Amino acid sequence: MSFEKEKVENINVENVESNDNLKLIEQRFLNDHKYNLIINNSQLLEIITIFDVLPYFCFQDETYSDIIYIDYRYLKINMSKDNYTSIINYIISVFEKSLLTNDMITYHIFVKSLTLSDIENHYNFICDLTLILREKFPDKLNKCYIYKAPFIFSSLLSIISNYIDKNTFNKIQLIKY
Repeated sequence: MSFEKEKVENINVENVESNDNLKLIEQRFLNDHKYNLIINNSQLLEIITIFDVLPYFCFQDETYSDIIYIDYRYLKINMSKDNYTSIINYIISVFEKSLLTNDMITYHIFVKSLTLSDIENHYNFICDLTLILREKFPDKLNKCYIYKAPFIFSSLLSIISNYIDKNTFNKIQLIKY
């Protein structure tokens, strides 16, 4: 599988909430065309593995190495308890790569297709990931922007808030547009 990630250009990382920046971020990182190529191809869905989608689920910005993008839709394609460890290890590797050249990381997380069922089914994964990241990367979060959050996202935030300190929690910002 070879979909090429698009480079970030012309995004003002200081003012992510401006309408122009939001449009650029959505255009480059919520590219429904790429996602639809996967999800609408039944033959591809039969052979695709978690390792095929991880590079589209979580990746470091090619221009600004302190920015990491996470698009939950790709993970949802075939996430299961059997691959939780692989997913966590992949996320850690992306974060470690970014921290080789940066003191802090900014996350842009897209949760457009997150459902209450997803939260319930992957509750242990969410808790484990949150604890591991807290332990392994203390005080490394610059800011976390969350896009396209469905109304049930407050359930996920309440779970996460039990595992992270208040200072870190205050760095999480829901972007509504």
